[in-house]
Amino acid sequence: MKVLLVSRNSFFTSALGAVLEQDGIRFAVSVEDFLTLCRCGGNASGAADVLVVDMGEGLSEVVFRALSKLHQDKPRLRSLLVVPGFDAAQLARIFACGPAGCVQSCAPLSTFPQYIRLAAEGQRVLPDGAADVLHRLVQSTRPLASLRAIQTGLTQRETQVLGQLLRGAPNKEIAHALSVPLTTVKSDVKSIMQKTGAANRTALAVSAVQAGLGKAEQSTLHYA
Repeated sequence: MKVLLVSRNSFFTSALGAVLEQDGIRFAVSVEDFLTLCRCGGNASGAADVLVVDMGEGLSEVVFRALSKLHQDKPRLRSLLVVPGFDAAQLARIFACGPAGCVQSCAPLSTFPQYIRLAAEGQRVLPDGAADVLHRLVQSTRPLASLRAIQTGLTQRETQVLGQLLRGAPNKEIAHALSVPLTTVKSDVKSIMQKTGAANRTALAVSAVQAGLGKAEQSTLHYA
């Protein structure tokens, strides 16, 4: 197994490299940051089995798009993101983009060899505290009245926007898919939240599942 460490933090790569070397894991260090690596078509990843990416500067929409494209181009590549923090929505978005795992930057370096091996095997790696975050989210989410109430209480375009939201699409992607201005999508999202009582997109998704809105019904909403 070969690992590629991608980070601008030389202290991080040196310290983690020492741990991996002691554990018998071969590794290399990228001199480029993650986005530059992706702009080069991910060629720097070479024969690496696992990409360990330090996201010290946070997760942006540009990073999410780059992650998606990298994993589309290299479906066998496993990546493990190291993030300063996370919430439920970010965690869902990370896995939707293709990475095998996510670890907080405060995690002990001694745990990384095990995380990397799990990622290499195709296992999901969740950061410490992820279960608590998801549990609190579910506990604090009120179920929506019913699927029928959702369908009859929203306008036709709001129903289309809801279908896109449940697919995890960001506002810009929704605007492009429905051929409407971004401001219109933002207004529709606000209206949907008010009508359903959901506090945010993640809560809306959880409530929709609790209300019995399955994948087939999401598809119906999307193409309404």
